[in-house]
Amino acid sequence: MRTAGFVMTIMGLISLVFVIIGVFTSNKGGTVLFFDNSWFPIMFIFWFGAGISVLLTFPAEEKRRDRR
Repeated sequence: MRTAGFVMTIMGLISLVFVIIGVFTSNKGGTVLFFDNSWFPIMFIFWFGAGISVLLTFPAEEKRRDRR
């Protein structure tokens, strides 16, 4: 389950990178690339939030002391 959390967090960060690239490459006064239909910010909010919540819900398993 933690692997799914990592994958969702990475997907959110990838969409955030596209949003940042769109902001830096936009013309002044023009529309921001990747903001036209707002899917990239929505994907960032959903995937990043879901990934972080999965990672916080399922913490890393601790190693047992009685294992030999």
